[in-house]
Amino acid sequence: MTLTRSTLDHLIRYLGLSAIFLFGFISVLGSGGGGDSTAPPPGDTTPPITIANPAGGLFNATQQVTLTSNEVATIYYSTDGNDPSVGGANTTSGNSPIANISIPAGTTVLKFFAKDQAHNSEIVKTETYIIDVVAPTVTFPGGTPSPIGLLSQSTVSWQSDEDGDYVIELGGNGRQLSFLTAIDIWVYVTDAAGNDGANSQSVSLKAFTLVPTVTPDRLLINHAGTRLYALENTVKVIDIEAGSGDYNSVVSTITVGNDPKEMAITPDDARLYVTNSQSDSISVIATSSNTVTDTLTPSMSVPHGIAITPDGTRAYFTDYDGFVRVLNVDPGSGALYHTVIDNIIMNPLFLAGEIAITPDGSVAIVNWQGIIATGVDVIDTTFNIPIATPVPVISGSGNEVITSSDSQYAYVIVYGGTNALKKIDLSDYSIPNEYTYAIGMSLTPDDLVLLAGTSTNDINIINSTDLSVLGSVPVGGVIYRSVITPDGNNAYVNRYNSNTSTYELLMLPLH
Repeated sequence: MTLTRSTLDHLIRYLGLSAIFLFGFISVLGSGGGGDSTAPPPGDTTPPITIANPAGGLFNATQQVTLTSNEVATIYYSTDGNDPSVGGANTTSGNSPIANISIPAGTTVLKFFAKDQAHNSEIVKTETYIIDVVAPTVTFPGGTPSPIGLLSQSTVSWQSDEDGDYVIELGGNGRQLSFLTAIDIWVYVTDAAGNDGANSQSVSLKAFTLVPTVTPDRLLINHAGTRLYALENTVKVIDIEAGSGDYNSVVSTITVGNDPKEMAITPDDARLYVTNSQSDSISVIATSSNTVTDTLTPSMSVPHGIAITPDGTRAYFTDYDGFVRVLNVDPGSGALYHTVIDNIIMNPLFLAGEIAITPDGSVAIVNWQGIIATGVDVIDTTFNIPIATPVPVISGSGNEVITSSDSQYAYVIVYGGTNALKKIDLSDYSIPNEYTYAIGMSLTPDDLVLLAGTSTNDINIINSTDLSVLGSVPVGGVIYRSVITPDGNNAYVNRYNSNTSTYELLMLPLH
């Protein structure tokens, strides 16, 4: 084929247009028109913002962290504490979000930044993670403490190898100590990360002592604190002198009259007087030989309560005929010795009751019971006349009455229903405090604490000031009577054992 010039020119023009079209097409592709819709807009100069979830802090378990940027970006991070970099040997990277970055136990410094498609790069950020998975260790550096008495104090030392909040519990639920079993003190420590550590230490009261072959009704301790007299149908004499070969054992049994009710001992501990209600008599016992040396039968009917003045010259005892009679018990009084020297007329309905005389000897307090009435009377022992009869609002019950060593207060229990323990101010016969329920009370020599039985198998420790209960301790039976040794070290109580339906004599260590 022969091309003419015009044909050649036309072909060149065609090829030129094709080239222009081709290059134009390529040019259009290069300009981005119709390309990736995620490409950054012209003029993007804002770096991305990346956050870590969870943020750094203190944790008690390993964590999985997620890094998320607020736009399409590549995230770079490191966990060695050094700054990450693009292509760095310590750096891991990936498209946002990056999940499941493992943070192990210990301290980890996570550093990260992101770079968007416009090549904007944020500054390196840092989150520090402290992962504490170790619980505090609680120890007792002092070891197991020795058993303590009911009214004693003991220090139990503990320590934790970490700081934190702590809780201390006795027996795991705030229980009181018990004579029956040891109880654990638990210490719980929670550190700042929330890890819990715990440990316990066993603590116990000194064990009570069961005095065998004694089923007491009434109890009395001599002033020297060497003998305990337990009234049954007889009088049993128990050696309570610490260190004695017969300690806490019966050393003598003394036969007295029928249905003995109460006992009183002279200040020199030489003679014990026992009222025999069904014999209408009073047995006089020489404590040196534990023998009855005299049986008194003056005009009386069903004698009951009895108390001896601090000077040892007179005994006051109740009489079923409505009297409190005054018996001369002074061996140096000649013919008057062991005779009734006065009869104090009480309420005509008066039958029986218990008596306590204040240590200063000024008054006798009578908690009495009558045919249709009861009361608490206060007798002036100088003139032998009732000076408060009855004490206001007190109904009485014919039972327990004791006085404080400073002669300021009397404590009485009103039996029947509530068994209320009432405190009487002897300066004005007011009743500043009372408490329900109590039975078998005794007062420590320092006047600070009353011990009293409850309707359950516990003994209450009572603040004598306001009659608030400081604690209750299980003793395995109902306590009906209690007495405390003059040194305050021990209490002797008669416990009713419901399993055997018998009364038992226990010694409870107080210190």
